[in-house]
Amino acid sequence: MSNVSGKHKISDIVKITGIPRTTINDWINRYSQYLSFEMQGKRKLYTDHAIEVINEINSLREAGQSSFEIDDALAKNHPVKPEIAEEPTPGITHKVADDGTVHAHESQGEEFAVIARKQTDEIARLISDQLKNLTVRLDDLETENRQLSKSSNKWLGITVLIVILMFAAGGFLLWKYSKQVESNIRLSADRTKALDLIDAKDKDLNSQKMHIDTLSQTLKLTRQQHESGMKELKKDFDEEKVKLKQELQVQADAKVELYKRELEILKEKAAQEKLALLKQLTDIKISNKEKTEIIGKLQENSQKMSEALESLSDKYRSISSENTPEKSEKTENNSEDNKDKSEEPSLEGQG
Repeated sequence: MSNVSGKHKISDIVKITGIPRTTINDWINRYSQYLSFEMQGKRKLYTDHAIEVINEINSLREAGQSSFEIDDALAKNHPVKPEIAEEPTPGITHKVADDGTVHAHESQGEEFAVIARKQTDEIARLISDQLKNLTVRLDDLETENRQLSKSSNKWLGITVLIVILMFAAGGFLLWKYSKQVESNIRLSADRTKALDLIDAKDKDLNSQKMHIDTLSQTLKLTRQQHESGMKELKKDFDEEKVKLKQELQVQADAKVELYKRELEILKEKAAQEKLALLKQLTDIKISNKEKTEIIGKLQENSQKMSEALESLSDKYRSISSENTPEKSEKTENNSEDNKDKSEEPSLEGQG
């Protein structure tokens, strides 16, 4: 084996390489011929070269090579060098101790005893090392088992929690789905009711529309009848208006004739009274005072006559203005004539 500096325990190798202790123990047992070490009491201390070999084994493992391929690669890269023993002197036997020192023995029986003892010690040492390795491995396995147990319990709890959460989520989703289905059923029922109501409203609207159309036609006919009736009423009204106008004209003419007769009668009466008074004035000699009183009475009577004539003329003008403007003009002219004539006796009386 190569002599290299550095002495490392298995725990140091674990820290340096970062490989689990159980894996390193397996590799030490399997590839021990390639791992150089030194004994310190009952403990093996591995060299730096052994750490390099373990890193190489780890690289080969990660590359996917099998144990046989790794063994061949290590045999090529790290050949095992056998130790060369010194030639024994005749009659003297040599023994190589554990510390590398060589002891010579003169007797052959002692040589066999030493060899037997050495082999026994070596076997005992190997058994002790294997037992120690097994103890360490069992401790590591127990520690790892505890960690795995904790981890498994932890993951089991997480798994149970996840399963519970999944069941809860499934129950919630199922409940929500059932609620959604119920809501959809209610919405479908409400939609059906709404559609039925819309159909009913549509039918009502159609019936109302038909009723409105019927009323519209009826109103149209009524309007036409009303218009025809209004035309007939207007025609009758125009005819009645013409007849009434004619009757009023006849009545107005009759009243005008009556007023004319009354005027003529008043005129004649006034003329007669005037003549009578004038005759009295000529026949009877009276004083100036009495004459003045008589003239005043005559003027008063003439004034009353003129007022009566004016009222008659106003009535005549109103009647004639209701009929024709020509008759009103004639009435005004007649009233003016009557006024002039009524003023004549007063002037004559004064004279």
